[in-house]
Amino acid sequence: MLIITLAKYFSESRYKPDQFRYLIIPLFLTILTTGIVFMQPDLGTSIVYLAIFAGMLFSSGAKLYHIFVIIAPVITILAAFHITTFFIWGLFMGVIILLNHRNIFTMAATFVGNITAGLITPLVWNGLKPYQKQRILTMFNANLDPQGAGYQVLQSQIAIGSGGFRGKGFLNGTQTHLRFLPEQHTDFIFSVVAEEFGFISVMLIFLVFLLLLIHWARQAYRVRDTFGNLLIVGASFAILIHIFINIGMTLGLMPVTGKPLPFFSYGGSFLMTCYGFIALILSGSSEQIPTKYS
Repeated sequence: MLIITLAKYFSESRYKPDQFRYLIIPLFLTILTTGIVFMQPDLGTSIVYLAIFAGMLFSSGAKLYHIFVIIAPVITILAAFHITTFFIWGLFMGVIILLNHRNIFTMAATFVGNITAGLITPLVWNGLKPYQKQRILTMFNANLDPQGAGYQVLQSQIAIGSGGFRGKGFLNGTQTHLRFLPEQHTDFIFSVVAEEFGFISVMLIFLVFLLLLIHWARQAYRVRDTFGNLLIVGASFAILIHIFINIGMTLGLMPVTGKPLPFFSYGGSFLMTCYGFIALILSGSSEQIPTKYS
């Protein structure tokens, strides 16, 4: 629904991508939707919504500076945990704002707002209880709690590493069949494939996903109307971010958020969701510019 709504808004004739005020409504809708889902709590789906918005915003022709202004607060908050990084980021952000703004008030408000968010972040962090801090840190470093929240990530890394180049063979994975690896049919199916079929199978999976994404990018490029283009971009980004989160999660590069791997993980509801994304891509591709390869 978010993809269709954003595609409809960005494809309207009154939408002017070079003016920031036209981005306020889609930004509000995305933040509202993301915030409701995040409060469930569902961090994974929240990240998916933000990725969809970012991809469609870029494809709609929005200025890179406007995209920078939108993501700058997130970077500022993350940089606030390291004083040197925060200082360097503040200088860089100040230069970018100075080069792109002519209105002194708007320039000052953008810069001060970001810096204020960064200065408040350590205060909020210090106000958390120790167990809350531990849970957040473990999301990004499984070694901090190897017997608790980080257990499944460590077992996933062991499974992937033990598969080697050719794998252990079908149904011969020790981490899988000795039940060391949890959620092996859904969230960690990639680890199972890597352990039993090895590095070769992992490269084949990457190749299949890469070819699909390249094909969808070509479809978006050849489509006649903006609405169809944005449908393809939004659905493609939704699948792409699921792939990125799931594989990153199994490798310990992303926090465990429960996002399955498209077309691989067990589960009928998510498979139907993926089919829905494919339906949007096919719908958006219906009006293409004819080529000699068509």
